[in-house]
Amino acid sequence: MATFNLAGQGVQSLTPGTVHLQVTITVFGSGYSVGQANPANFFHLGLFRFGTSGFFRPAVPLDAQQMLLDVPPGADTLGYSLLTQTEVTVVEQ
Repeated sequence: MATFNLAGQGVQSLTPGTVHLQVTITVFGSGYSVGQANPANFFHLGLFRFGTSGFFRPAVPLDAQQMLLDVPPGADTLGYSLLTQTEVTVVEQ
C-alpha cells in the first residue's frame, strides 16, 4: 500500500483493495480551533471525499490529529480540501 503527503486541494488515486486510511495531521495551518474533548478535537482542518468512478460520497471532516477512516467498497479516489498550510500524511492499509 502507499503513503501520500497531501496539502491544498486535489484528488488522489487509491490502490485497489484499500480498506482503511491512517490519517495523520503533520502541520496545522492557521485558523483552526480546538474543542473541549479529550483527546482534543480540531475544527476547520479540511475535508475528505471518497469517490467511485467519478462520483463522490459526502465529505468526511478531519477533526483529529490521528484518524483511521474506513474506505467504502469500490472507492478508487480520495478528494481533499485542506486549510491553508495544513499538511496531512495518509497511509493506505
